[in-house]
Amino acid sequence: MQIGVDDLTGGLKFPVVQHERLFRGFLEAAPDAVVIIDGEGVIVQVNSQTEKLFGYRREELVGRPLEMLMPERYRGTHVAETRAYAADPHPRPMGRGLDLFGLRRDGHEFPIDVSISPLPPERGLLVASTIRDMTSHRRLEEELRQRTRELEEADRQKDNFLSAIVHELRSPLSVLTLVAQLLRLPQADTKVREKTLSRLERQTAHMARLIEDLLDLTRVRCGTLTLRREVVDLWTVLNNALEMAKPLVESRKHHLVVAQFTEPLWVSGDPTRLIQVVSNLLTNAAK
Repeated sequence: MQIGVDDLTGGLKFPVVQHERLFRGFLEAAPDAVVIIDGEGVIVQVNSQTEKLFGYRREELVGRPLEMLMPERYRGTHVAETRAYAADPHPRPMGRGLDLFGLRRDGHEFPIDVSISPLPPERGLLVASTIRDMTSHRRLEEELRQRTRELEEADRQKDNFLSAIVHELRSPLSVLTLVAQLLRLPQADTKVREKTLSRLERQTAHMARLIEDLLDLTRVRCGTLTLRREVVDLWTVLNNALEMAKPLVESRKHHLVVAQFTEPLWVSGDPTRLIQVVSNLLTNAAK
């Protein structure tokens, strides 16, 4: 099928040669692939961008059905849509809300965006389809979605971390309250005071570490918390955890029995984190 002079000019009168030159210049200047089909969905004209995008030569496309440029799964519905469009032709995007794909000559599928518009004809319907390769756009969209998921996860971890820090601060604060009460007892001798002051130092050091973690939220945003490993006796860890949980255990009137270790149990770990783990287990059990 040949495109007439008036088909693409809306009735404006140009010499045929000048019209063909203007029309060809318009097609070749278009940044996207342009495929012109008739009312039956047969390709009547393409530009060089179409050749580059789909890998076909122009003569391989003209006179062939447009369905050759789309995956098999779209071809049946496209034929029906072409017939429906012929009954009411108007400019519009294709597949709004759908992921459309084109099919290259080598069988490779790639995402596309398609807009269609009828051309002013004198004989039959002609439709111009503008096809844009959306591969880079879809890749960027996926990167943005992934970044959004990462930010949401970082925000969730931050909230969990803050909640855990608040929970952890309650135990040493309870111990400090108890220590203050012990120090006020008139019958407290030097040995009791030294033991009480030792507990005070451990708990304030523990709180200082927790506050340091609270201020260092950049680690949370990265999804990691730095462990300060050292060789530590688990009996020391247990004693510190028992000390932190003791006020809650006593306030709930629970009876806690601890089996003494016969020998030190040395491990490589972060003492503060280990104490947090055991203290959480004890306080949760007390609750």
